[in-house]
Amino acid sequence: MKSLNYVQSHTLTDVRLALGYTAVLAVAAAAYYEYKVGFQQAKSWSMLSVGTYFLLNAGLYLWTTYIESQTVYMGKKGDIWV
Repeated sequence: MKSLNYVQSHTLTDVRLALGYTAVLAVAAAAYYEYKVGFQQAKSWSMLSVGTYFLLNAGLYLWTTYIESQTVYMGKKGDIWV
């Protein structure tokens, strides 16, 4: 497509990566906090991070199933998006 002067858009991939990395960072931060202070003190943060992880991965599933599933290429040529 580059030979036809189209500029590829990476928006769909960027959203997928942002959802995935945010989910992993939320759980990693809670695991580190739990390591530092112990399970009893960090229990509420652990529950919150598991819930956040679940919601973000559900969003990731919905994004890939309903938004990205039929998209083969996303780009722009001049003022026209394809």
